Amino acid sequence: MILEGVAVTALCAAAACLYAATPRQQWLKRALPARWSLAGGGMLSALGTAIWAGALAPVAALFAAMVVLMCALTLLPALTALRLDARKDKG
Repeated sequence: MILEGVAVTALCAAAACLYAATPRQQWLKRALPARWSLAGGGMLSALGTAIWAGALAPVAALFAAMVVLMCALTLLPALTALRLDARKDKG
């Protein structure tokens, strides 16, 4: 159970690295360097998949990792937009 949480955390961190490298991201004043962000996101993705591969079948681990990455990469821009909208309403 703990390893699954570590895998999800690593995959969400990978999604954050990938999002922070995009030129139109809204978290930082400017995007992170693409080379290092993509490398970090790839390594964290591989780490999360490898952790799950120890607990699941390799194909199931890959599928689970892709589902978590897809959800995180979908939610990050939406949550950022909601945060910016809330800031706009306050001030």
